[in-house]
Amino acid sequence: MAFGIPTKGDLNNDGIVDAALILTQNSGGSGTFYYAAAAVYNSKNGKTVGTNGILLGDRIAPQNVLINGETIVVNYADRNKGESMATPPSLGITKYFGVMEKGENETLFERPNTEKFNEYLKEAYLAKLPAGAKFDPSGIIKTTTFTAGEKFCQSLSMKKDIPANSFGSEVYNIDTGEIVQSKSTFPQALKQGGSVGCEDLQYSAGKYEMKLYIDDILVAILPFEVK
Repeated sequence: MAFGIPTKGDLNNDGIVDAALILTQNSGGSGTFYYAAAAVYNSKNGKTVGTNGILLGDRIAPQNVLINGETIVVNYADRNKGESMATPPSLGITKYFGVMEKGENETLFERPNTEKFNEYLKEAYLAKLPAGAKFDPSGIIKTTTFTAGEKFCQSLSMKKDIPANSFGSEVYNIDTGEIVQSKSTFPQALKQGGSVGCEDLQYSAGKYEMKLYIDDILVAILPFEVK
């Protein structure tokens, strides 16, 4: 079910008006789930088609949906971490989305929130350690290409502390369209300054994206390839 009135704009720069909206789903329980979605003209079949929906949250307080160029901007309020569902949403959140034409379908995807990134981070990148090398933060090599046996590393530079359980990551396989590492949060606070973590390379050959989140808001997408 649509929530409110759809916002109109040209989301794929083809001169034809599209629409962005929020959908709700209530399966009969106490929850009401809100999703961002769009209806976009598809040049392959000459029809306006609906996209997939991306979950915003349960029992949130939607504020507005805007279209800025080819970007959908969704503003809403949610609860702070640890607050019960009985607490009225008070935390303002902004998320950004775009659409991508895939054959006769249109796919909605989330764009990074650069304001959130710049609030906490100076830099975020992937790196490696050569096969057999011992862990040494000063010896990592910045890269987006990995081969078997190498250590897979992530380097962050924080402007200020990121609270415990606020920073998370997820790995998406571009070739298969599957999430190969579900989103998980780091249990400890990340202190202002630099942080490097390395682990054994656990991904098979293919193209991937590592998505970084702060407070469940996407802040960066780091593409990489395993050969």
